[in-house]
Amino acid sequence: MTKTFVTGATGLIGGDALTTIVAAHPEYEITALVRDEEKAAKVSRVLPSVKIVIGDLDSAEILEREAAKADVVCNWASADHLPSVQSLLKGLSHHSPPSPGYLVHTSGTGILTIDQTRESIPFGELTPKVYNDWDGLSDVSGLPESAPHRNVERPVLESGEHVRTAIVCPSVVYGAGQGPVNTRSWPIPELVKTTLKQGHGIIVGRGLNHWGAIHVRDLSNLFLLFVEAASSGGGNATWDSSSLPTKERYYFATAEEFEWAEISATVTKCAFSRGLIKEEVAKTLSYEETEAICPYGGSLWGSNSRSEAVRARKLLGWEPKEGSIKEDIPRALDVEAKALGRE
Repeated sequence: MTKTFVTGATGLIGGDALTTIVAAHPEYEITALVRDEEKAAKVSRVLPSVKIVIGDLDSAEILEREAAKADVVCNWASADHLPSVQSLLKGLSHHSPPSPGYLVHTSGTGILTIDQTRESIPFGELTPKVYNDWDGLSDVSGLPESAPHRNVERPVLESGEHVRTAIVCPSVVYGAGQGPVNTRSWPIPELVKTTLKQGHGIIVGRGLNHWGAIHVRDLSNLFLLFVEAASSGGGNATWDSSSLPTKERYYFATAEEFEWAEISATVTKCAFSRGLIKEEVAKTLSYEETEAICPYGGSLWGSNSRSEAVRARKLLGWEPKEGSIKEDIPRALDVEAKALGRE
């Protein structure tokens, strides 16, 4: 019986992935870290077969203990919390060579936004660089230490010989989650909410910058494939340890690429057609102006993160099947308008 320990079960990504894995493999013995009793009750109500341990990312002893007992650990919590990753790796290091422990660590293609600074590309302008997780991994492994999430990825890349690791990097995640607690993503819903509150669309600079996108359900199916591969001794996935090439553990999770100006135009048109804003106008704002009305909005909506997901398709047979990010905008608009009391 596969024993799995997960963090981030109450988040959008983790909650959806956990729900998908439980449905596919009710025989797995799954333990989830949950912050408090209130959230634990919500998880247990929806997923009664999942064992709960109460703790947070700073609960080092709990993380180490549960990781030591697990065959597979899925880290769906913060991509920027270094101590928790160190504790999980320490726990997995208790495994013996014949039976290594597996860690599926969730990072993000935000690591690629470093080009915005490194190459002095203005916010809202397009970078020509597209990263590839198959034959272009040397570019990824060569990113500077100042790139987002890199300080947390570093110990994963340097894991001990008894630990097999894979780093999954989702791009912009969209769609309604099916998890027990949080079902809302951030990038598109927050753009929708800001548009409704400001009364106009938001474009950072010229809006020519690109990001990749992945529906939360397609991302969950990728995590399912990883857990299945790990439970069978690694399967066809490339799992790396300190004795193997570090570059082969990166997997991008991207289904499509989009331009932010086009997304903003779609949000604006949809909001206007429903009478939620008075004019079909998208205003050009600077990075600083955008940050003032929505913290982190300028950083995301004005940056580039261009990635091509090849490795998961080739090795795991993963293929995204859900609708496009543009197709999800009307649903996101309904949800955000209701939350603002403007149905």
